[in-house]
Amino acid sequence: MTGKPKHKRKAFYRRCAAGEQRAKQRRLEAAGEVEGKMPIRRLEPGMTGFLFTSNNKDIHQAQIEVYRLLNEANARLNGSKEEGEKEKVADKQKSDEVDDDMDFTSALKEELKSDSKSSRYIFNGVKTGVSNCGFVLNQSECNSSADIVNSIFQYTQKKGEADTRRVLRFLPVVGTCRPDISDLSALLRRAFRAYWDSSIEGFEDGEPLCLICPKVPLQRARFIEKPDSEDAKRYFTVNFKTRNYDKIKKEDVVMTVIATFQEIAPEWSPITHGADLIVSVNVLCNVLCLSFLEKYNDFAKYNIHEAAEVSDVNKKLE
Repeated sequence: MTGKPKHKRKAFYRRCAAGEQRAKQRRLEAAGEVEGKMPIRRLEPGMTGFLFTSNNKDIHQAQIEVYRLLNEANARLNGSKEEGEKEKVADKQKSDEVDDDMDFTSALKEELKSDSKSSRYIFNGVKTGVSNCGFVLNQSECNSSADIVNSIFQYTQKKGEADTRRVLRFLPVVGTCRPDISDLSALLRRAFRAYWDSSIEGFEDGEPLCLICPKVPLQRARFIEKPDSEDAKRYFTVNFKTRNYDKIKKEDVVMTVIATFQEIAPEWSPITHGADLIVSVNVLCNVLCLSFLEKYNDFAKYNIHEAAEVSDVNKKLE
């Protein structure tokens, strides 16, 4: 008898059916047609967040350190906003104390509502299916994944010491999709247009870039300026790595990225060294993660320990 055993075929069909059910549920959630949301446990298409690597035995402890790094960066970026909101709440409480006709029921409801909002988790870890790779989902309504990672690396280089022992590489992910050439081209086309053109706030089809994280701000170019003349060029390099998946080839991915750039941004050209932007494509099992990495060499290829060492060496040379 040729082919796979019957129990393996059934398991394959069950996984396919579960994947289709999850995809349908996410589309309904984005359209607002369902009230309850399906819990997010695994890495799926339609996400934005953070991809990190660690040693196999330290992945769980590394994820705890990632949570701390992200929460500290979020506090640094949004501290002034939160302080302003606290001042407004304090002023409102003072005015309410003066008012003798205060409605205690409504005040209690507002307090419970504010507590529930503040207790919502912004960062959530999901399973990747790869032993030394983790992924944390970003649900911040104030900062993109790249803004948070840039803040972490800038703070690390300023301090000259990495606030983590187990995290190795730490990459922002602009979006995820199925590991398919057509899906990669579609995601790259939408994500890069928003990245390079800050005037784009939405898309023609009305759907967000990431169905699971629709309120997360789009990633914008922070350290790369647009050329003054039409003849000036910008350069990009494609990095590709796949883990636990062998149905997509590096040559196909590189050619797809180059062809998409020629279509939507002809002023960008591929180059092997000294690129302004790194287009990183990481495939984890059956999910493709797309990243736009700025200051790639300055951040030591987004290795947080090496970035701290480079900063320490530069300080000693000065």
